[in-house]
Amino acid sequence: MRRTVALELLALPADASTDEIAAAHARLVALYRPERYLDGPPEFAAQAAEKRALLADALATLMDTPAEPVELVDYRPLPPARGQERTSVPEAPPTVAVPRPKPTRRLPPAAHVALLGGLILGLYLLVSLTNVRTRGDTAALTPLSALVPLPYTAAQLGELERQAAAAPTVEAWVTLGNAWFDNLETLRETAFASPQYQQAAADWPKASAAYRRALTLQDDAVIRSDLALTLVFYAQATNETAQRAEGVREAERARAAAPDVPLVLLNYGLALTALDPPQHDQAAQTWRDIISRFPTTPEAQRAQVLLELYVP
Repeated sequence: MRRTVALELLALPADASTDEIAAAHARLVALYRPERYLDGPPEFAAQAAEKRALLADALATLMDTPAEPVELVDYRPLPPARGQERTSVPEAPPTVAVPRPKPTRRLPPAAHVALLGGLILGLYLLVSLTNVRTRGDTAALTPLSALVPLPYTAAQLGELERQAAAAPTVEAWVTLGNAWFDNLETLRETAFASPQYQQAAADWPKASAAYRRALTLQDDAVIRSDLALTLVFYAQATNETAQRAEGVREAERARAAAPDVPLVLLNYGLALTALDPPQHDQAAQTWRDIISRFPTTPEAQRAQVLLELYVP
């Protein structure tokens, strides 16, 4: 049963390979990276930490536990009983509750709601998706029949907007931009073809606007590379050629300013995959460069996952 819950949490089929398990774990963990929550409200960081703990437990369960045997059901009729065919069906055995992983720290009530939403997300994905994107083919995903829970609620986004307006610092605007980015990237990665994402994609400019405000206060290559992704992802969803061209310029500008920053290079590669047509070969070369030059960084691990996802 623990394996079943872990598969649902990582949105994987029952026969997922170890490579697919590792790739799904890395993709989801990237949405809850600690650095995205350093300057935000403490409860958001706590929610992200608890989500990472659940994902780690799921990974350990799937890597250490063999696939559960499939129970074969005998559909032949039961033998006669006292001269008459049985008409009743034996009761199914009671369902055994699966204990939730013990949290590493006490969380506020809102955090538990977010965690429950994450488990529901896994169930929705397992039931609703008929194809799995393995090479960056976002069109291969089928629409979801239910709404996908997101990392940030509308109330949380509103609070971050108020904080940025009241104290317009680089950190406040970046935190707001990251929140919008994480919500939209969750949908882009898991439900690209769904009506929910097609409608939500109109909010990419809100993430762009937050990063632009941060750049007016501090010219930073990482922020600029995040801005580039919001532009190209918006263009990918809406076919806005001007936004796509601007996004590429910003990504190249960030790379020229910080050629030795792994995250800037990682984002540059992602921007290349969102072009029309996608430049997978150049993106792959960029990610291999990260792995070669910065092998011990989180970006190198993420680059390896992206190579498996996007490169044939």
